[in-house]
Amino acid sequence: YPAFTTDSNGNTTNYSIPAQTNIRIKWRLQRFGGGGCDGAEYLWDTDYVASNDYDDLHAWFIGDFISPGAGKIIDEGPGLQEPTFTGTIATSASGIPCPAPFEPVFQFVQAVPGDVTSPLYLACKSGMYACRSHTTNIEAEIIVTRANNLIVWETEPADADPNLFYDSSESYNITGGYHMGGNANGDQNQTANQDAIVTLPFFNCYTFGNGVESYKILDALDGQAVNLGERVLAVSTQDFKEADRFAELTYSGLYSSNSNLNNLNEFNLGLVNFKDLETSFGPIMKLHSRETDILVFQEDKISYVLTGKNLISDSTGGGVIASVPQVLGTQIARIEEYGISYNPESFVSWGYDMYFTDTKRTAVLKLKGTSANNDALEVISDTGMRSYFRDQFNVQLNTQKLGGYDPYMDEYVLSTNGTSVPLPPVIIPCGTQKSLVNSTTQHQYTIELGNVIGNVVINYTINSGTMSVGVSWDGSTVASVTNATTSGTLNFDKSKNSPTTAIITITPNTTVSYDLVCDCPIQQGLTIIQIGLNSAEDSGKFIHNEFKWNDTLVTSPVSSNMMTFGADSQVASQYVVQQGIRSTGVFPYSGSDVTLRSNKINFDDYSWVVNKDNFAWLSSNTLYNNTASEITALLTASATIPNADVNSPSSGLYQATVTNITLPTANQYLYLIYDYRTTNSASFCYDASTESSACCGCGDYCTPYASSTGQSSISIACIQSASQTYYHDGFDALPVIGDTVYSSSICDGPSATKLTSGFYQIGVSNQWIQVNSNGIVSSTGSCAIKSFNSSVVDPQISTICTQTINQTYYHTGANTAPQAGDFAYSDQGVTILPNGYYRISSTEYLNLNQGTGQIAAVVTCTPPTYYPFNCKQQPNPSSACIYSGALDEVYYTTTPTGPGDGAGTKIYSDNQGTLVSSIILVYATGSPTVWFATQNGEIDGNGLQYC
Repeated sequence: YPAFTTDSNGNTTNYSIPAQTNIRIKWRLQRFGGGGCDGAEYLWDTDYVASNDYDDLHAWFIGDFISPGAGKIIDEGPGLQEPTFTGTIATSASGIPCPAPFEPVFQFVQAVPGDVTSPLYLACKSGMYACRSHTTNIEAEIIVTRANNLIVWETEPADADPNLFYDSSESYNITGGYHMGGNANGDQNQTANQDAIVTLPFFNCYTFGNGVESYKILDALDGQAVNLGERVLAVSTQDFKEADRFAELTYSGLYSSNSNLNNLNEFNLGLVNFKDLETSFGPIMKLHSRETDILVFQEDKISYVLTGKNLISDSTGGGVIASVPQVLGTQIARIEEYGISYNPESFVSWGYDMYFTDTKRTAVLKLKGTSANNDALEVISDTGMRSYFRDQFNVQLNTQKLGGYDPYMDEYVLSTNGTSVPLPPVIIPCGTQKSLVNSTTQHQYTIELGNVIGNVVINYTINSGTMSVGVSWDGSTVASVTNATTSGTLNFDKSKNSPTTAIITITPNTTVSYDLVCDCPIQQGLTIIQIGLNSAEDSGKFIHNEFKWNDTLVTSPVSSNMMTFGADSQVASQYVVQQGIRSTGVFPYSGSDVTLRSNKINFDDYSWVVNKDNFAWLSSNTLYNNTASEITALLTASATIPNADVNSPSSGLYQATVTNITLPTANQYLYLIYDYRTTNSASFCYDASTESSACCGCGDYCTPYASSTGQSSISIACIQSASQTYYHDGFDALPVIGDTVYSSSICDGPSATKLTSGFYQIGVSNQWIQVNSNGIVSSTGSCAIKSFNSSVVDPQISTICTQTINQTYYHTGANTAPQAGDFAYSDQGVTILPNGYYRISSTEYLNLNQGTGQIAAVVTCTPPTYYPFNCKQQPNPSSACIYSGALDEVYYTTTPTGPGDGAGTKIYSDNQGTLVSSIILVYATGSPTVWFATQNGEIDGNGLQYC
């Protein structure tokens, strides 16, 4: 390694080392393991500061007692020893004696020792010898930061508190739910597929021309320091959300016309500018301001709150405890058990007289006075009219009571009418039964459904009479029936998390008695298990594994978990389990889009390797624990997302989306797999019977065999003649899986040429092999192509077992029926079948998911779940659009969303899997009426039709 500099004329100068110079030595010796060879690794990565001035690097080594023993042996392999340093200077590299095996030695080399014009080198002989194709690597770097006459005292940086944030001087728009960027170069707006990038007008230090930075102007002791901002923000431990503060007072900032100050729109919680009142008194219905206090009318109580005197009163209203600016005092309630109920419109004041009603207590009241100290309450309705107001208010409990004052007649004027006052709706939990007997008036029920997405079923039982039922959700009618005389059900698809309430309206046509139950959307549990895998050489690194889901209406939060890379590649370094309800929070539901993300953030130091690292996923009812055998089984069963589907919307972020994910209700577990393992190839000796046969027959083979040239498919390869002579490194006559194949008799070393990827016919026994891009045989089979019966491809696993078997396809392999590992074709060996599911018998189907036509698995069918819904068959579309009767015919789908999935949804006439014929069905009546037509047992291409 050179310890000198070279100028533009080619002259060399051995660089000196001034005192206080910083020297960093990074030196790595390494031999990778594998193929029967042990790995070994030594790392010397140390920072030094020169204690004195030295003429060159060798003098510094001697003067400061520098030793490679400061490094560490990471992997001793076959016996790696601590390196040694020889202080004398060798005149050539060959003059450094070869060390004993695995005993590295360091020594300086200079053609003319001591001559400043003779280039100086630091040399190292590792003592590691190669093993087969595994050579020894030496990586070296010496960074010398020379000291000069400027001394800078460095302040070690402290980690910033990640929970603190500072206001910037700029604000940025949020448009359509997306954060907009700025106008600086490199800024970009956030979209559904990319993050926002914003260049902040922010700095936290001053810099000088020589690169020194300081947080004070001119770096002066009394210089003005950088202030990160006047307002510091912290992360709240509780999410912000809307709250109904029905019994609380608050006040704004000041208004002063003299100083031109208007802070009426400022509500600063930092000033504690609010007052919580007693909630047991009910909501505040009326505030009446007076000189010394605010008169507060709550539903069930009258009280006072001092204001405008900068006073806080004690609980009895007397005495000053403290004086603070702009404060609301203690609430002091009157002793009488009267309030204003729900009728603030009844309140009127004239002078020091105030009139109002308390409907709940059948009283008309008069409050006379100017403050809490001299107010007197009088029940004026008790003066000869007690029974009248008792009867009147009992039948008009929730209607308007309009109050006014006639100054001419000096009278309080009170009027009642039939207009209902606004009341908070009565929320009924889903699953609650409501019953009415002999009802003749319309009733509305507000049903709380929760956040779950799914099918909602409304069951109504008519005991007598006729009625109409309407269901509205999200601002529109989603299900209805008119003039119903018999019991029945309605249902609709709750397609998003909110709104969480539906309104059911019952309109009697005659006197009717009924029972009503609105079932909750079916809550389907889901356990998400994040699996992170890595190779041992990346042990100790970090990355964040993330996921989210979305549909056309909802985007979930992002679940982010940091992964620490472990040392065992056979088990998962990350095994994170989360449990929840589908369609809520971060838990997706069948039909949504799930995005897997690898995000390099904060101090993460692992970088995604394009076309090497992978995402995979699996929906299963099998729990795979974090053991080597079960992780292997999980990877075998999972589906790998193609590398072409991985994109990088921003630096360090790589993601891939599984669109319209299939999560059968019977499958409890969703595995999300982040595979960061390094894939290396190696040659092994193999025997199917015994260990001794494999070991005894193992050696360096280069066995010739007859073969065709490489072809793009099995079918083409199988019709070629085996006219070529190729070679393989196995000891069988013909290559088998795992053997490496070559085009010449040189099977080792740099001159060896491996066969290109493709399919080859071999020997004379009608066999084929598939060779991958590394020249290794990855699969074999017979050239005989066999036919099998199948359904058409179905992209949905939930419906494959209901498909009709009406196709003839072809497969390779020795068995009559297709097996896992066979290749499947739509013809006799040319066109591979696309990815998807194929039913091959009443109990089995094929899973193709690799894009190569190879069968991944033969799977046993599980009985589907049939979900009922109500419809009415009609002879034609015109009749469907004018139909307003009961939807009293029951049909079925295999998805909980019913016909709401639209075109292609299979419709069954029973729960045994009998597909309907070509018919027209009314799905919902009202505004609008919804109908659809079926063809070949499924909703035709027009989907749902609206009249």
